[in-house]
Amino acid sequence: MLKRIFKPLFNRCHKRPFIQLLGLTTLLSYVSVPTHATQELLPLTDMEPQRKVYQQAIKALNKGDSKQFKRLKAMLPLYPLYPDLQFRDIQRRIHRLPKQDVHDFLAEQGDNQLGQRMRYIWLKALAKRGHWKSFLRDFDHNTMKSDRMRCLWVSAHAKTGRTLPKDDVAELWNVPYSQNKACDPAFAAWKKSGGINDDIAWQRLHKAMQARKLPLTKYLGRQLSPKLQKLAALYREAHHYPARLKNMTKFSTKDAKLQSKLNQIVLHGFRRYAYKDAKAAYGLWLRYDSKNLFEEKQRQETLYTLARKLYQKGHRDEAKQLLAQYKVIDNTRLMESLIRESLAIQDWHMVRYWIDKLPEEARQSERWQYWLARSLEKGDQQPTPGLQADAIYRKLAQERSFYGFLSADHVEQEYQLQHVPLSVDEEQKHRLLNNAALRRAHEYFRLGDNLNANREWFNLAQKLEQDELKALAALTHDWQWHIKTIQGMAQLKYWDDLDMRFPLAYKDELKKAADATKVKQTLLYAIARQESAFAAQARSSAGAMGLMQLMPATAKQTAKKIGVKYRYKDLYKPSSNIRLGSNYLNQLLQRFNGNRALAAAAYNAGPNRVDRWLKKASANLELDSWIETIPYRETRGYVQNVLSYSVIYAYRMGDKGRLIHSNELIVN
Repeated sequence: MLKRIFKPLFNRCHKRPFIQLLGLTTLLSYVSVPTHATQELLPLTDMEPQRKVYQQAIKALNKGDSKQFKRLKAMLPLYPLYPDLQFRDIQRRIHRLPKQDVHDFLAEQGDNQLGQRMRYIWLKALAKRGHWKSFLRDFDHNTMKSDRMRCLWVSAHAKTGRTLPKDDVAELWNVPYSQNKACDPAFAAWKKSGGINDDIAWQRLHKAMQARKLPLTKYLGRQLSPKLQKLAALYREAHHYPARLKNMTKFSTKDAKLQSKLNQIVLHGFRRYAYKDAKAAYGLWLRYDSKNLFEEKQRQETLYTLARKLYQKGHRDEAKQLLAQYKVIDNTRLMESLIRESLAIQDWHMVRYWIDKLPEEARQSERWQYWLARSLEKGDQQPTPGLQADAIYRKLAQERSFYGFLSADHVEQEYQLQHVPLSVDEEQKHRLLNNAALRRAHEYFRLGDNLNANREWFNLAQKLEQDELKALAALTHDWQWHIKTIQGMAQLKYWDDLDMRFPLAYKDELKKAADATKVKQTLLYAIARQESAFAAQARSSAGAMGLMQLMPATAKQTAKKIGVKYRYKDLYKPSSNIRLGSNYLNQLLQRFNGNRALAAAAYNAGPNRVDRWLKKASANLELDSWIETIPYRETRGYVQNVLSYSVIYAYRMGDKGRLIHSNELIVN
């Protein structure tokens, strides 16, 4: 029996030395039996032989060697990525519309990531060939949620003469951007049936104007009746020339419906006017608002912009008058902006004034409690019974956070790191190891196919219960798949296991870079953790690459400065990326006199922006105030994280790092 089963395989072994090396034990594991029945019999640690055959199969498929591909694929029915080979095979033949193969694959894979991707490419193929009835039959609303797929779905109704799903068409049309062209047939049928009227066309025009999609507003204007076309032109005029709001008669009418649209135009114009001339806009606003034209919710964003711009331009009395006169519904964003404006000029009385105006929940946050303590400490104001800076600092100092560390420094307390390991059920880990999606994710990760590894992990993580998520995080930690451990801990909202959240990854490479540049290893760890969470193949939407997220131009320039050969693909190699990233960071530290916060801000937003921010900063501005007033919220959070992570990594490495060093206390 065994001879009859294995004779073809032994024959091939004699012809192919690579396969011969796999040995009889490995060949036994390739006997074609149902995958789901035996997955747990194949430990992930024993996958290397199958992994090599899989890679050979991919090479054969890419070369168009179907015969060799089929031979190798037949040897891998127990391998976790066997469905991947099926997917790739069908994908290669999708233009032939292999209906039965696709349906069999979808039935077996369901809604996992391979199944979803197969359905997507299948529907695209059907649409391309005009098989609209089959498209509608195989469409799945639960997984095909992209605009392109939904557009094809509504257009399939138009193509087949079915009743148009008008609500879906209207939802797809009424967006503040140009919709996918796949929607055009459905839109044409909908328009022909009278679907586009003044109400929905004006709604979309208003959305497009708020989103600054001006070319789209011209198209939408043509969909309106002649009366509203004039209003659309007036809308664009108010956008470009907001001072023309002074002609109040131009923006008023006795027609209530038209006035509601004119009010939208006026409010938009005022937000534009505030940026150009805040004081003039404020004076004109008083005249308009005295007519009680606007609902309270409509006024909120305009009041926010007016008050903020008045304050920024030095018209602080007018800003206070505006806020005293008008009730702002949800003032958190505005008050936070005004607190930061006051911090920038070190007006501690006004810092306290605006903090007191915050809603209770925001006022009790760590951030604003810290600044309340600072205002009490720095401001020349009457003491408030039961409210002391020292007491606030001591309470905040119990937290492992940026403001907790700052507060601990103020009262000279030790930082509270509060490391508590995640509790994981080992049996749960063992059970999860038999999950087909996890096994595929593991194999993709080991093969360096990060895109598919991430797809599998994400699809799986959305379906797991809390205990299973803990096991998943523990497994990815064991595999040193750091980014997924970090993401998993965030999904769990478990913040206290510092070993898992802040791994000592690439320790040799980072130590070598620290020794070569004299940049603290803890800072390099903090930057790498913040930039990529140690994902060597990470690439941002802006094009930054690798562990330390270097832009290619920056990497090339840095390589030239330090006299090493630059190769684009090396940015995905941890050792090369860390070497260039650490040298670039060292250059920034030298430029900003060793100030890690300024260097981190420059690493994120660019050194020229930091130079501009420093130029505008008040004399003798303290570092904590400068960080809080960084104009970009992303950069502000970035700097706070990098400094905090440096403290945590110092703790992990047995050191006592400080959040802010003595040479960093004053920025200029």
